[in-house]
Amino acid sequence: MEQDHMQPKDQSAASPAMNPIPPLSNYPHETEAPKKQSGLGIASFIIGIISILGIIAFALTAAAGVSDLVNTNGTIDIEDPEAIEMSTALIVSGIMMFVTLALSFVGLILGIIGLVMKNRRKVFAIIGVVLNGLLVFGFGALIIIGIAMGTGI
Repeated sequence: MEQDHMQPKDQSAASPAMNPIPPLSNYPHETEAPKKQSGLGIASFIIGIISILGIIAFALTAAAGVSDLVNTNGTIDIEDPEAIEMSTALIVSGIMMFVTLALSFVGLILGIIGLVMKNRRKVFAIIGVVLNGLLVFGFGALIIIGIAMGTGI
């Protein structure tokens, strides 16, 4: 058997000197399992979507309740406060508003917890925090604006 003159006798074809790239099985990322999605992040995202749908529902319900109180000349009859207090659509929309606000707050907390979890994907947690955070702070801003308008500030 003849040996190749270019290759020394003590080196084989599989030696590290001839193959400078290590085999793929030695890379550490192949031994790690892929990261799972954060369950709390997914819950936060779903709550954010449900809260947006809740806002749309209570806005439509409030609009329907106010449309029942509009006079023929296009104004709301404020002289009859009992009609406003007894409007079922306005009562339901008010309850829906507070339920949606509470739900968004829970979604915001779940999203924040999902963000600080280790070894989990954070995409849904980020989206959930953004959606629920916008809803909570938007409600807060509307409440502050309403109070300011009521006091004449």
